[in-house]
Amino acid sequence: MSDYDFVARIQRLVTGLIERSRPKSVGDEPSDKWDIVDGDTYELSLSRSTLRVRSRDGDGTYPFVLDILDDSGRIIESVIEGVREDEPYYGLAELFTSASRNNLGVESKLDEIFSELNISDTPPPKDDPWGKAPF
Repeated sequence: MSDYDFVARIQRLVTGLIERSRPKSVGDEPSDKWDIVDGDTYELSLSRSTLRVRSRDGDGTYPFVLDILDDSGRIIESVIEGVREDEPYYGLAELFTSASRNNLGVESKLDEIFSELNISDTPPPKDDPWGKAPF
C-alpha cells in the first residue's frame, strides 16, 4: 500500500468517525459513544480494536494524534496532525472536537435547551448552511 493510499484510508476513517460521533438528526443519539480516559484523550472501544484521539500536549489544541490499538491494547499505528506544514491533513482537530462533544452530551443538552425555551431548531438548507447574512 502506498503512503497516499494509507493517508486516504485514514482520512476516510476520520470522516466516518466524525459522522458517527454526531446524531443523524435532532433528538437522535450518535451511533458511537466516546469515553474520556484522560484529561484530553477520548477513546472509542470496538469489538477488537480501540481508537483514541488526543491532544499530544494535553492542552486541547494542535498537534492532535489518532492512535489505533489492537485487541491487546497495543498501539499499532499513530497518526499526528499539526506538527509540520507538509504533513497530510486528516481532520483530527474536528474529530477531537466531535469526540469531546459526544462525550459531554452537548447535542442532547442543546435539544433539551431548545425544547425548554421553545426555540425552533430547524436546520438551514444544505445549499446555505450558515443562513443568509443580514448585511
